[in-house]
Amino acid sequence: MGDTFFMSNMSPQNPSFNRGIWKKLENRVRKWAVGNEEIYVVAGPVLTDGPYKTIGEDSVSIPKRFYKVILAYKDPGLKAIGFIMPNERSTAALGLFAASVDVVERLP
Repeated sequence: MGDTFFMSNMSPQNPSFNRGIWKKLENRVRKWAVGNEEIYVVAGPVLTDGPYKTIGEDSVSIPKRFYKVILAYKDPGLKAIGFIMPNERSTAALGLFAASVDVVERLP
């Protein structure tokens, strides 16, 4: 868990995205973790659709989209779901951002 807080493992997010729809997804993932005993979660920025706006004197790129993939692998069966979300405020339902893991893996 401590490794998740290294600066090399962070990516700038729009505050209204981070405190809104992304937080909603993180809370849902926590519930899935409890309900499934153990899950794997992979998340990060989509870095294939630049150029990007930058911030700071080091010109840190601000991703336009983020993804999250969740895998529950304990019985009674294997389950996985992905999400692709724009780095912006949203009040849409989480389901609108759901995608298969294959789609997430093929992100342009």
